Amino acid sequence: MNRLKTFKAERSNEAAEKARAALARATEDESDNIFARVVEAVEAGATIGEICAKLRDELGYGHRLVAA
Repeated sequence: MNRLKTFKAERSNEAAEKARAALARATEDESDNIFARVVEAVEAGATIGEICAKLRDELGYGHRLVAA
């Protein structure tokens, strides 16, 4: 089994999904910190690919995460 499959099999999928859902909600709330939600998602076991996919789903491609 490769490392990614092993990692996903050993993580809490529920925690990773909750963290990705919180990230999705943060994209709609200007008072929320998207970067903090990304860190929480990583800590919960979400992969970078899953996090990027969630951001693309919510924001589309080429959307800035930080407003000046």
